[in-house]
Amino acid sequence: MLWHTECVPLMNQLKNLLDVSILCGNYKLKLARQNYFISRQDKIIDNLLSQLSRQELLQLMLEHEHRTHKESVDLLQEVLGHVSLLNRTMTQQRSLVNGDDAVRPVKVTS
Repeated sequence: MLWHTECVPLMNQLKNLLDVSILCGNYKLKLARQNYFISRQDKIIDNLLSQLSRQELLQLMLEHEHRTHKESVDLLQEVLGHVSLLNRTMTQQRSLVNGDDAVRPVKVTS
């Protein structure tokens, strides 16, 4: 009697639980697929971050090169101004030494 009152319903519950393993198997497959796609996405994210860091480094290098180029141009223009002033001074001194009244500056080409 105890067998029919307690064991039979318990066996019916256990029989229903056997189907749960099939569902767990499907969820394990879904979880494995999800982990695979997440790992692929992580690789893509790593590649994109690497490309972004390289792009930012190149941008910083180009900005530095631009500043250096601008400083070089400014320095060359300053040197050109000094050379022009020196040329005028030397021309004036030469004309004084030679006794020329007219001062003819020599053009400096850049």
